[in-house]
Amino acid sequence: MPTADDLAAYSGLPVSATQAAAVIGVVKAMVSAHTRGVGFTDGEPNDELSAVILSASARLLMNTAGLQQEAMGALQVRYGDAFGFTLPELAVLNRYRKQAI
Repeated sequence: MPTADDLAAYSGLPVSATQAAAVIGVVKAMVSAHTRGVGFTDGEPNDELSAVILSASARLLMNTAGLQQEAMGALQVRYGDAFGFTLPELAVLNRYRKQAI
């Protein structure tokens, strides 16, 4: 399971333990829901799912409000789409997802 130190090292940003726990907790819950708990042992993700949690947490940390863009006067910043898993993350997650037959 990723830690605050892992998230800070991966993102290159200063991250408080409280903020990291909140962001990692949200992404962990989303990963668990997507895989329906497969890949978790006693509530802890395996290494592959931990990697997805870390990369998605870093992305969510950059834009916790889910803003697509901001503007102030003539200045505009576009952040991209609201939070979701990337295609590489989904490739990992879908290996664990139970599919209907």
